[in-house]
Amino acid sequence: MEALVLGNLKYIGNDFLEVLAERAKTVVCGSDIDGLSFKNVSVYDYEINQPEFDKMFMTFEFDYIIYMSWGLGGKAYEELKYLDRIFEMCGRKKKTKLIYVQSQKSAAVSWKDMYDVVEKAGSELCRQFCDKGGSVVRLMVPYLVSGKECPAGLLALYDGLTQKKQFTTVLSDNSIVDFLFVSDLAWFVRAVMDEDESGYTECVLGGGNDMTVKDWLYIVERSAGIKEYDINENYGTICFDGESDAEAEEKRRYIRKRYGWFPKESVEDSIDRWYRAYRELEKPKELTLKERLVSGEFASIKEKIVNCSEIVILFLLCEVLTYATRGMELVDFADFRLFFVAIAGTMYGLRYGIAASIAACVMYFISLSAGSSWQIQFYNIINWLPFATYVLMGAISGYTKDKYMDELKSLQKSQKIIEDKYGYLNELYTKTLENKESFSNQIVNYKNSFGRIYAATKQLNSMRSSEIFYHAITVLEDMLETQSVAIYSLDGGQFARLNACSRRLMSVLTKSLRLSDIPDCRQALESGESWVNREMIAGQPDYAAGIYKEGRLMGIITIQQARYDQMSMEYMNRFNIISGLISDSLIRAADYQEMSEREVMLENTKLMKYSFFSKEVESYKQLSDNNQASYILLKVDTGDRDYAAMSRRLIGITRKNDIMGIGSDGKVYILMTQADMDSLEIIKRRFEIGGVKMQVVNNI
Repeated sequence: MEALVLGNLKYIGNDFLEVLAERAKTVVCGSDIDGLSFKNVSVYDYEINQPEFDKMFMTFEFDYIIYMSWGLGGKAYEELKYLDRIFEMCGRKKKTKLIYVQSQKSAAVSWKDMYDVVEKAGSELCRQFCDKGGSVVRLMVPYLVSGKECPAGLLALYDGLTQKKQFTTVLSDNSIVDFLFVSDLAWFVRAVMDEDESGYTECVLGGGNDMTVKDWLYIVERSAGIKEYDINENYGTICFDGESDAEAEEKRRYIRKRYGWFPKESVEDSIDRWYRAYRELEKPKELTLKERLVSGEFASIKEKIVNCSEIVILFLLCEVLTYATRGMELVDFADFRLFFVAIAGTMYGLRYGIAASIAACVMYFISLSAGSSWQIQFYNIINWLPFATYVLMGAISGYTKDKYMDELKSLQKSQKIIEDKYGYLNELYTKTLENKESFSNQIVNYKNSFGRIYAATKQLNSMRSSEIFYHAITVLEDMLETQSVAIYSLDGGQFARLNACSRRLMSVLTKSLRLSDIPDCRQALESGESWVNREMIAGQPDYAAGIYKEGRLMGIITIQQARYDQMSMEYMNRFNIISGLISDSLIRAADYQEMSEREVMLENTKLMKYSFFSKEVESYKQLSDNNQASYILLKVDTGDRDYAAMSRRLIGITRKNDIMGIGSDGKVYILMTQADMDSLEIIKRRFEIGGVKMQVVNNI
C-alpha cells in the first residue's frame, strides 16, 4: 500500500510518519518539509501546482492521499483550489482515495466567518467527487500537537508569558478546547486504511484532552512556573456552541466500535517536556571546541592563515635568492620577485596576487634606494617598468585564477542541480520498474490463482485423513502466508483433539483443547459461521472455520495468530475458501472410510489390514518428520489370536483418533496420534488396567 501526504505539513512530524510508514509506503510532498526524515519515507519539495508533482503522482500508485487542510493553521484562502486539483488527480487513478483532515469548528476560530464558507464548499466538493465514484474520508480534528516537539502555538504562548507577561486569545475562558496528538491521528488513519472505506465517510475525532481555556492556561502556567500575566481580551469574545457531553461520548463510542481506535497520548504527560523543549530553543547553542574546529567559519579562517603563511615563506625565499644571486652573471637575468608574484596570483587568486605585487614593489624600491637617493630613482622612467610588471603580473595571474574558480563553482553548482534532477528521475524510473514488476506479479498471480486453487484441490484429493492433514497444513501455510495453523477433530465431548499443526506450534499447543476455553469461537462455529477474533480476546484463535458433516461440527481449522495486516475481509475470504476445500476433502475421506470399512478392516473388527495400516503409519511419519504432528507406535500382545476379541478390548482403552492395525508379522499395532514420550507413562497405566501388554516400536 502506498500513501501520499501533502498540504499543511507543519503539523506532520516524524512521530506521524513513524506510525504511518509501518502500514504503507509513504511519500511526503510539499514545501514545509524541514526536519522530515524517516526510514521508508520519500520526501519531495514540490507544490501541487508544479509539473514535477504531476510526474511524481503518475509514477506512484497511491492507494490513499492524506491531505492536511491549510485551515489547520488558519490560512485556507486557496483551500478550494487545492481540493479541486486533488480531485482532478484522483480522477486519473480510480483506486486512489482521499483522507481529508480538517479543523473542527472550535479549532478554527481564527477563520471567523470564512470557516463556514470554506467548510460548506469543501463538503460539497467532496460529495460531488463521491457521486462520480470517488471515495473521501473527512476527519474533523481538534488542535493538533506533537508528542516530540513543542507546538508552534504553545511557543507563542510561552513567549508571551515569559517576555511580555501577557497573551492574546480568540476564545473565552469557558470555551472548550481539545488536543489530538499527531501519532494518535496516524493510528486512526491506519485504521481507516485497513477498513478500506468507500463512498463518503465523515468522522469527528476527539483527542481525549478536552478542557476549558481556563484549565488549559492553568496547565501551561504550572509547567512554566508563571502565575502573573494579563490576558488580551480584544478577541476574547469568540465562542462557538460546543457539543454536549452526551453527543461527544456517542461519537467516541462509535469511533471505537467501528475502527477500534481511541487516543492514547495525554497533554498532562507532555506539557513538561514541551516547556523543556521551549527552554532549549530559547538558549543559544554553545558550540564545543570540536564543533568549532569542524565548522565552516573556522575552516575559512584556517585556510586564510595557511595561505598567508605559505605566501610569507615564499616571499622570504625569493628575497633570499634575490640577494644571494646579486652579482652572479649566470642567474642575474632571473627576477625572483616576479616569480613570487606570478606564483602567488596563480595559486591564491587576485587578492593575494595584488598583495604579492605590492610586497615585491616595496622590496624593489628599497633595493633601488640603497645606492642613491629615491628621488633620483623615482624620476627615472625606466625604473617604473618593474613596478608596472609586478602589478600587471599579480593582477592578470590572480584574475585568471579567480575566473577559473568562479567557473568551477558555477559548473559544480550546475552539476549538483543536474545530479538532483537526474537523481529524482532515477528514483521515479526505479519506482516505475518496481510498479511494473508489481503489476506483472499481480497479473501472474491473477492468472495463476485458479491454477493455485486447482493445485491445492489436487493435493487434498486423498482418501486418507492423515494424508489430507499433512497437505492441508502445507496448503494453508502457503496460500495464507502464515506459520500458525492447527487442525482439530471433535469426538462429541468437551475436547477437541489436535490432528496437525504448523511446526512452530508443536511445542506451544496442547494435544487437547477444552471447548469451554473458547466460548465465543465455539458459539460462532456451532451456528455455522466462521470466527474472526476482531476484539482480540485472549486465549482464542484469530481465525477459525468449522468442518461439518450433515450440519454437525466435526472439526476445527484455526489460524492461532494473524498479523495486523491480515485482519481484513479479503484475507478472511481466502481463509474460508481454503478451509472449505479442506473440510470437503476430510468429509469425503471420512465417508469413503465408512463405505470401504469392509475392505480396509478385518471382518468384525476395527483393525486395519496391513496394506492400509502401513500407509497410515507412513503418513504420520511424514507429518512427524516435518514437525507438524507427533505419534507413538505400540505393539500390543493380548495373549491370543482372536482379532475380534482383541479389537473389542482395545476399543475400550484407546482414543477415537487412535488407529489400530495388523503388522506384517500378524501382530496388532496401535498408532497413538498426537502422543509423545512424555505421555507414555499415562498410556502404560491405561493399558495395564485394561490387561494389555504393550511396547514402543519404530515400524510394523
